[in-house]
Amino acid sequence: MTHVVDGVTMEFPDYAEIARLYCEAISVGQVPACRYVIQAAKRYLNMLRKAASGKAPYVFSPAHAADYLSFFESLPFVEDNWRGVASAPAEPWWIWVGCATYGFRSRQTRARWTSETYIEVPRKHFKSGGAASIGLYDLLNGTLAPSILIAARKEEQANKVFNPMKRWSETQTDLIDEFKIECTLKRIRCGFNGGEVVKLSSLGKREDGWNPTTAILEEAHAQDPSVYEVIDSARGARAGQLIFQIGTAGHSPSGHGFSIRQKAVDMLGGKFEDEKFFGLIYTVDEEDLEDLDRLLTDERLIAKANPMLGVSLDPEEIRRAAQNAWFIPSKRAEFLRTRFNVWANATKGLVDPVAYDRCKADIDISQFIGARCWIGIDMSVYHDMAAAVLIFEVGDSIAMFAKMYLPEGSHVVQSPSLHGAVVAWREGGYLTVFPGAMIDEDSILADLIAFGEVFQVDVFAFDPAYSLHLMKSMNDRGFPVVSFKVNSKTMALPSEDLVGRIAGGRLLHDGNPCLAWNFMNACGDRRRDGTVLPTKDREGSERKMDAFAAACYANGVRLDPAWRPELKQTEPSPYETRGILGVDDA
Repeated sequence: MTHVVDGVTMEFPDYAEIARLYCEAISVGQVPACRYVIQAAKRYLNMLRKAASGKAPYVFSPAHAADYLSFFESLPFVEDNWRGVASAPAEPWWIWVGCATYGFRSRQTRARWTSETYIEVPRKHFKSGGAASIGLYDLLNGTLAPSILIAARKEEQANKVFNPMKRWSETQTDLIDEFKIECTLKRIRCGFNGGEVVKLSSLGKREDGWNPTTAILEEAHAQDPSVYEVIDSARGARAGQLIFQIGTAGHSPSGHGFSIRQKAVDMLGGKFEDEKFFGLIYTVDEEDLEDLDRLLTDERLIAKANPMLGVSLDPEEIRRAAQNAWFIPSKRAEFLRTRFNVWANATKGLVDPVAYDRCKADIDISQFIGARCWIGIDMSVYHDMAAAVLIFEVGDSIAMFAKMYLPEGSHVVQSPSLHGAVVAWREGGYLTVFPGAMIDEDSILADLIAFGEVFQVDVFAFDPAYSLHLMKSMNDRGFPVVSFKVNSKTMALPSEDLVGRIAGGRLLHDGNPCLAWNFMNACGDRRRDGTVLPTKDREGSERKMDAFAAACYANGVRLDPAWRPELKQTEPSPYETRGILGVDDA
């Protein structure tokens, strides 16, 4: 097909028609696809119709999409592959990505319309190579000093995108000659237009002042939220700026990657519209997860989540891995994450992240002053999190608020992957961070006393571990205090009630992100007696669930009034009437 690009007539395959037909096939069920991909396909087709109508603020330019995609197809593979080929045509799903990212243009300026892209696909789908091709293309095609940022939590992650760009730049002689490219270990410079590619792997607050043409966030699930915030705040100064995010499902449904994923899910589901945002999530549907035997053996379901099956993925190897996951339960969670794009805790986590997000309500704790309340406290001393969770009854629902505490020396505060989240939690008032390595018990005591003075607290329920001194201090002040002994029997009812309320939309929360993180981290397996003891995903994990535990204590004493000190049925102590029997009195 003939296109004119920047005044030059060129011959290209009809990429735009390939993308359209692919989306049509998805929409009518000819191509196996999950609901998110189907929704994305229908949305794309609708945007094409709007662009053609002349009424949208954007147009669709097949020439611009073809220019990028032909460049992509000209690049050789940078590592071995199971088919042993040096290069290959773009597959339909990537042609769709290219058309969505480059084809839509501003009707007024003809600048790129799409400003943010989120792609989630399983492993071995040429994610890093695809992102690298977008970065290199934008470097070479920028008109005046284009700035390409590759953001990752660690430099080795950034190198997954940077190194293919560097290798192409050093080995493609036509690029070197035409664009005067120079490469170092840290940067790629384009002498033709003064542009450069830079790796961004340090903390966001130290990296302010960027004005990127294109920012690539490799492995979006592991990104530091503060880096995204810095890049996002810089948008608007250049025409056609793009944040391109690509990755696979993460180990925990929390953090930046899951937040952007949820944005894509909500947009695809019709909760809001942002036509400058392109979201595409290849996975399986929730109902597919109900029958794991079928999921691990039905190749149509495998193809549903893997658009490169038979291309970059060897079907025989996938079958073998699926068989291992079927026979060895311990391998299932990782197989589901890497091959089906199922976020790790979606199968072993107690709380459905989507259902929990739907429970967010426009509530503030100040609305409950003077109201009846139950408070659970999970304490720590050294390098660990403490939490206080308040529960109020609202009709047949409950409202939940929380405050968390950490010492500065804890693994959570020191974790590079959680740095941005901790800063946001702290600045939002959800988390108090104490200097040093110890929890400040006096500060927590002051908060609990304040709660007791403004709310009608039925019970302060403490896990007795690390809490005895705090319990005595509260009891000495006349507050109702109980020791909530943690075991599978005491935790089963309150935890299952919380999980059930979340699924049914009868739990309200104020969107506290630190509380949400704790809830997403709560795991648990049902025991033979039918009870569930909530646990962390693994011993020593930095993904804390202390607030979920504290919520169980509060909910436990709410559900069982016998926990309330003045309502407990106890016999008078015989020591009060007859004293202690001596040997001679027996």
